Amino acid sequence: MSKHEHHLPDLSQHTVTTQRPVSYSFRFTGPSGWSDWAIFTVNDETGEFHLQSAWGDYQYRWSTDPNAIGNRTLTEFLAQNHDAYYVADKLHYGRRHEREEFDEDATKKAVFKRIAELYRDGHIDLEEAREMVYEAKHEIDWSNEELFLDTFADQEALKKHIEEPYEYIETRPTFGMVLLTERLLPFFFDYLRREVLKEQAA
Repeated sequence: MSKHEHHLPDLSQHTVTTQRPVSYSFRFTGPSGWSDWAIFTVNDETGEFHLQSAWGDYQYRWSTDPNAIGNRTLTEFLAQNHDAYYVADKLHYGRRHEREEFDEDATKKAVFKRIAELYRDGHIDLEEAREMVYEAKHEIDWSNEELFLDTFADQEALKKHIEEPYEYIETRPTFGMVLLTERLLPFFFDYLRREVLKEQAA
């Protein structure tokens, strides 16, 4: 007997329903010979939207309450959606690190800008400013957010005058987020508008 058996749910009492989700499978090719794929699956009955692709897998389930998406089917909602970021954000629900990543250049710029402001406003003198610049240039590891904060905490001049370094952390959308918002989702929404809704209306 498994020691975890008493934690397992009893599945003997159940009901089952079946639905007919619709899958749209695409093969993309380019003039240079590249080839990749994406499968979009929409289930109007359950509110589920799945995207499996060469670039990653995503899914989200909207409420089945008819009013939740404007008294429309999920297919209609997606076809009429012009905000790819909204859908992409849902597909990344609970996974912030997959939506955005540490931006080394922008974070550096924010820190050096703060040092310049402190000097300009008279909060630090020229020697202190030089010490902070030296530490920022030679002692900080800008590879990622965790290393940035860890190495920042070891710098005397920087941490003396910049007490909350996390406030200067800048991020940028990940490749996956850019791909969804600028390519895959707009392409699929447009396909639904041109092909699926047009066919349903005929």
